[in-house]
Amino acid sequence: MIHKTEEEIIQNWNGNQNAPVVSICCTTYNHETYISDAIEGFLMQETDFPFEILIRDDCSTDKTASIVKSYAEKYPNLIKPVFEKENTYSKGVRPMPQLFKIAKGKYIALCEGDDYWTDSLKLQKQIDLLKSYPKTVMSIAYTDLLEQKAEGLKHIKTFTGNGKRIQGFDEIKKYYFHTSTYVIRTDILKKVADVCSDNNIRLSDTVLRFMLIAYGPFVLLPEVVSVYRVTGKGVWTSLDESRRLQQHLSMVQKLFNILEGEYKQYQGELLFNGYKSTLKALLKKRDLLHAITYIPSLLFYGLFYKIPAKLDKKKTENKDLQ
Repeated sequence: MIHKTEEEIIQNWNGNQNAPVVSICCTTYNHETYISDAIEGFLMQETDFPFEILIRDDCSTDKTASIVKSYAEKYPNLIKPVFEKENTYSKGVRPMPQLFKIAKGKYIALCEGDDYWTDSLKLQKQIDLLKSYPKTVMSIAYTDLLEQKAEGLKHIKTFTGNGKRIQGFDEIKKYYFHTSTYVIRTDILKKVADVCSDNNIRLSDTVLRFMLIAYGPFVLLPEVVSVYRVTGKGVWTSLDESRRLQQHLSMVQKLFNILEGEYKQYQGELLFNGYKSTLKALLKKRDLLHAITYIPSLLFYGLFYKIPAKLDKKKTENKDLQ
């Protein structure tokens, strides 16, 4: 538990407290067991710049809202809660972008209510990196994947990368970085959020990575700074494999429609892989009539995206051997 007072947290801040450098954005719904971990991770941050903590509760039916309220009362100049009077997610409202609209910071740090930060210098380190590399769009870092069990948290794996300071498109295609590590330049994030809203695209971690990388590279902090907690109750983790594949294909199709150049090319390759997996699954079930409907898409993305990508890769390999 954090025992620092509000005054102790802000004592090393430089600049105007009403003009935060970072807006921490946290969305929560029925996270009464977990939300304190998230808030404690925010409050333990040691920085030389001001930050604000925006927490949006989407009309939880448990004690989440009252827990958030108790923290906000103790830290009124830091925590700025938003309490919805009815659940908006069920009406198609995307939770996180609602906080972007009121964020004052030059940078936005993301963390959902069932995840949490583990490094008290996370924000300071990542903001220092973004200032040192002004052409980068966001800072990413490593995270521990933990599964919530009745007896406690079980470590599953640690998401790391290749250790390169600057992560370009090639790296982003190969390595996964979790949302709880993202610190993003606000102006660019708002542009991406607007595009996603206009095209009815859910702002997931995968969408963010592939949208943001089109604006510039990412800068990596090669340290574990957070925990990605799997509870089995999340929107994604609660889906079966078939539903996950369907949602993945829908997301990739939307990205394919709006991206250009190499970014669009890669989504075309992913669509081929997705349709191939779907076709195999249907054939395994002997659902031939349904399987046939996927053949035109498989041929299209194979002919115009997957095969050209393989040929380009082979050319590059041959050049390297010369």
